[in-house]
Amino acid sequence: MAAAVLASGFAKRFGADKLSTMLGGKPLYMWALEATALCDYRAFVIRPEQLGKYSLPEGVSVLVNRRADKGMSEALKLAVSWTPYQASGLLAVLGDMPFTKPVVQKLLKVFSETGAEAVAVGLDGKPMTPSVFSRGVFHRLLNLRGDVGARAVLSEIKTVLVDVEEWMLLDIDKVEDLKEAEKRLELWRRLQHVD
Repeated sequence: MAAAVLASGFAKRFGADKLSTMLGGKPLYMWALEATALCDYRAFVIRPEQLGKYSLPEGVSVLVNRRADKGMSEALKLAVSWTPYQASGLLAVLGDMPFTKPVVQKLLKVFSETGAEAVAVGLDGKPMTPSVFSRGVFHRLLNLRGDVGARAVLSEIKTVLVDVEEWMLLDIDKVEDLKEAEKRLELWRRLQHVD
């Protein structure tokens, strides 16, 4: 399985380099990368001006999204194009969602058990990222245009939705979200000790 952390957004609402913002003693982007640790191939999608800003674990490929200004779809298409031939599919994770590690583990398990076209988090019956795509639907992802993400494809194909606790899907868009994440850290730490 291949995994891509999509981190080439412009973070306009946050007003700073949110990926480097510290949460629980590590930068935000590292939380997302750690969620992909079970995957054989891993990539980190960034904009050209972000090159050299982040210290990445060994074996993580850096994909430079030179078309980030064209919208969210470009990061996903870049990740699909990069996916090694040997990988059974692609896991897409957002770089600003710190609590997705148990979510990703569940998605990968369901994907391997069902052989579905896609497996995604379901929130109120709607698919969202993190999500796993089989190679059979890559062509659909490559046809995305503009500021649309994976949801556009997930709603058109046979997607298995996985229920997770909503607090795990917090994404850091604004400074207030970071404060909320700090509150949830205790819950996260308790969950880690259960594993």
